[in-house]
Amino acid sequence: MLNKPFDEIGKNDIDALIDNQVSEIKQLEYKKELPGGTNKEKVEFLSDVSSFANASGGHIVYGLGDKKDAEGKNTGTPEYVGLGKINIDEQQLRLEQMAMNGIEPRIPGTQVKAIEGFDNGPVMLVKIPQSWSSPHMVKHNNRFYSRTSSGKYPLDVHEIRAAFALSEALPERIRQFRTDRLAKIVSGEISVEIEAEAKIVLHVLPVASFDQRTLIDIGFFSEQMVDLPMIGASVCRNRLNFDGYLSHNAVTEKRSCWAYTQLFRNGVIEVVNAHMIKEQGNEKLIPIEFLEKQLASVLQECIDLERKFGLELPILVTISLLGIKGCKFYFRVPFYDVEDYYPIDRNDLILPELIIDDLNSEPAKILRPAFEIIWQAGGLDRSRSYGKDDNSVRQS
Repeated sequence: MLNKPFDEIGKNDIDALIDNQVSEIKQLEYKKELPGGTNKEKVEFLSDVSSFANASGGHIVYGLGDKKDAEGKNTGTPEYVGLGKINIDEQQLRLEQMAMNGIEPRIPGTQVKAIEGFDNGPVMLVKIPQSWSSPHMVKHNNRFYSRTSSGKYPLDVHEIRAAFALSEALPERIRQFRTDRLAKIVSGEISVEIEAEAKIVLHVLPVASFDQRTLIDIGFFSEQMVDLPMIGASVCRNRLNFDGYLSHNAVTEKRSCWAYTQLFRNGVIEVVNAHMIKEQGNEKLIPIEFLEKQLASVLQECIDLERKFGLELPILVTISLLGIKGCKFYFRVPFYDVEDYYPIDRNDLILPELIIDDLNSEPAKILRPAFEIIWQAGGLDRSRSYGKDDNSVRQS
């Protein structure tokens, strides 16, 4: 159950915990009852949730009791108790709001759901991801917690300091990965040959990928001949390589390509296109509207892939435009409010990281800040693919 997508966990999985007498472990805890409304019970719930996030993540199952032995001692194995007649929607919302408002910083990706079909009411399942912005503090008592196989415990000063140091080092590791990959793309140290200088690069970077223990099943892609999403191109060939799994649009391996997608073994996805920027006379043109649509579409496909891998949130997204000095925008339909715009005045646009903390977020909204910067690099105030209202949905 622990490695199963949250949406797919059901009654059979809870029955299996009971039938197989699966003991509580670092990533799994059983609770007989839902937390009540007293301050003590709230602190207990929040310390449980934060301890999972500050350790390696896990699940809390409410409605399963801790089975006792002949001497009345807890065994750590579950027995069904049930939560009786509860208002499922109300209780689910209550737990979600408690976790959202009672822990600092908030833990992205915490999920709650009821599992029904039992004799004495449902059980409630709370999934807490391992956090990459830890340590998280319980607001009610200003304490930090983590977990071992024996349960939660409060962190001491030295452990808190170490947790902050580890959290601060993670963004630098991610930025260094991106920097290294862009350098390899520019120098041609990649698994395919791309001749064009100007390139569009999309990186999808689950923070969990930078845990050295994270590996995904690359063999599955090779066996099923899965086509990875590409920007503005169709896949011609797929193959395994040292980095993981590769899709590209060259007809044969001996010919150069102008688009590829590399899936790394840790779940990072790199999508590159070197054919979108066109030359017309003496000008190099970026079809900016088409580029935005392509990036939004490909990002959605990448998010769907990351969901299948089961990698926890957050996910970082970056866009880089390489070798584009002197490029101007091309508009399929002229905009009435666009009179003057200018060639890009630098060779590379390395745009800031964007954060996905909800897998149901619309890719166009996620990418909007990056698109605005690209338009501003051409002397325009904002992307014309959106309305002026920040909450508007991307125009089709």
